Amino acid sequence: MFVKQRHDAIKEIPKEGVSHTAIQERCKKGEELCRKAWKDGGRMSGTVYHPEDKHWDFIVDVMRQFIVVNPLHSTEFIPVCQMEAEILRMVCNLYKGDSKTCGIGTSGGTESILLAVLAHREKAKKDRNVVSPNIVASETAHVAFDKAAFYFHIEVRKVPLKKDLTADVAGMKKQIDSNTIMLVASACEYPFGNYDPVPEIAALAHRYNIGCHVDACLGGFITPFAEEAGFPPPCAFDFTLPGVTSISVDTHKYAYGPKGYSVCMFKNADLRKMQIFEAMQWQGGFYFTPSMAGSRSGAIVAGTWAAITKTGRDQYIEYTRSILSAASNIRKAIKEELPEVALGTEHNSPVISMITRPGKD
Repeated sequence: MFVKQRHDAIKEIPKEGVSHTAIQERCKKGEELCRKAWKDGGRMSGTVYHPEDKHWDFIVDVMRQFIVVNPLHSTEFIPVCQMEAEILRMVCNLYKGDSKTCGIGTSGGTESILLAVLAHREKAKKDRNVVSPNIVASETAHVAFDKAAFYFHIEVRKVPLKKDLTADVAGMKKQIDSNTIMLVASACEYPFGNYDPVPEIAALAHRYNIGCHVDACLGGFITPFAEEAGFPPPCAFDFTLPGVTSISVDTHKYAYGPKGYSVCMFKNADLRKMQIFEAMQWQGGFYFTPSMAGSRSGAIVAGTWAAITKTGRDQYIEYTRSILSAASNIRKAIKEELPEVALGTEHNSPVISMITRPGKD
């Protein structure tokens, strides 16, 4: 798809400021165009996860109060830092973490994955002197793992799917060697919406004493509520599962928070600290950041905290029931009414995929 260049594109900083009215008029036109895609026209099946203006009006009101706040300055902006600490503990508890389980807030699922990979690379270097690291994953693992490999000079060993479009654990086992730092389990994976067998992959990681990162960025606020919503989860996983060392969950998806926030959880602080950067000798003073960003938006932290606390567990269960019921009905209709395609998603998943049947045009 090619986007035509706008005739009204601003290419230089205006000599005089544009009027509030002109800015608001342009933004209003932009909002109307975007709204046609995700709400009025119904042409978008993902990307926007909560359609109600009332919800977002409330979130925006909360965010407005913290628009200038920067969590980098933790001693000056204690209330927002407390909000972030509460977000991390709520999500860690959702995944049955103990007192040692901890996390960081990131800008999204990609950064969560990047930092999980970095932490495992540094831990393997420290504990086992691994200097040519590799990670092993199913070929459906999110491309952010490839991005992490590009940034951090790591080999990614992709294992082809089995015929039923699920991860091949036996194939993953064959790719493990002394330089393997972690295995990847997706719950659920993005291309087809199926869940990797997390318990089996985690057990394999535990046996070889390597890391196992569970990428739950997409289904992270669906899977934990599925059983209470009447849909047995395709795989049960949390930090009580031996072998699971880190989990990523996006709150800007089914937690219904603002875009630009994700949680990366670690089994313990020893693993988390492996990806932390600190500088003691800089002339500007002590510099420390828990994630890649330096300055961050306190407004997004506050909006995320507001979304989770406002929604509450009971409502998350109801949302999960509605989403998985709709997905189940769509899967059933595909099977019964579309003989020219095959269903690629068999699990109780918020994602639905279709594939061309062999011999069909």
